[in-house]
Amino acid sequence: MNDTSPTLLFGYMVNSSDRIRPGVLGPFLMQAARLHQEMGVPCTFFIRGELITPYLADFQRLRDTCGELADLQQCTWSGVPLKTVCQENHAGTRVFEAPPPEVALDEVARTSDEMERLLGVRPIGLAGPLGYYRGLSDRPDLLYRLSAIGIRLLRTYTRNARDWSPVPFEVQPFTYEAQGYADMLEIPGQGETAIEECEEALRRNPQRYLRHVKRDLDYVAAKGLVWSAVQHDWCTILDDPEMHITRAVLVYARERGFRFLTHRAFFEERIRS
Repeated sequence: MNDTSPTLLFGYMVNSSDRIRPGVLGPFLMQAARLHQEMGVPCTFFIRGELITPYLADFQRLRDTCGELADLQQCTWSGVPLKTVCQENHAGTRVFEAPPPEVALDEVARTSDEMERLLGVRPIGLAGPLGYYRGLSDRPDLLYRLSAIGIRLLRTYTRNARDWSPVPFEVQPFTYEAQGYADMLEIPGQGETAIEECEEALRRNPQRYLRHVKRDLDYVAAKGLVWSAVQHDWCTILDDPEMHITRAVLVYARERGFRFLTHRAFFEERIRS
């Protein structure tokens, strides 16, 4: 691998239901499968466990259409945070309190079991709901329990020191070796679009969103960095049902010489090699 080659780990947070956002998830999964199959671009889906059974046929269709292009990972059962978040931004301070660790850990185990049973894939990857400053660097207790469940790949570092956005692109993937887990890899979610509220604000003007992401791709390409660019399902498709903006992002990344990997493939490359 050329160490200066920019790498795009593209994906989606799959957390919409008809109860919260009617008519989003099924069409999103169908359109995403079609887009990535047509372009031959791999991607990662971080799935909320409670959605698997109600949308099982849609997830199976995604898996069968995309094959190895689709990397199926998880983001807990119901979206409970692993850590308390104290968010400071223009609107003031807001605290999102995490439940006792056992609650989130039980959700992770339950989701892994359901994905293995119903989709034939046992996830090694976990996206932490809400996201946290420094990921789980300060929580070796959680790393211990997650490791026992089989989680090796984490996408939990998606907030800065104010528990807000952006995380600098210079925050690159790292292992939790200092905490005793050299085989666990954190893949941070950098940039403003890592937080759902920020992505939603940018997408109110699709062309502005596209210009913003292109600037980020230019920066990452110039530095030869890795970017975990994960969109939220409903933001992706709500005002762009055919995912033209997403296609434009991927086309531009290809033109800029990015290599595309799933999060699992990047983990295998970084940890197993």
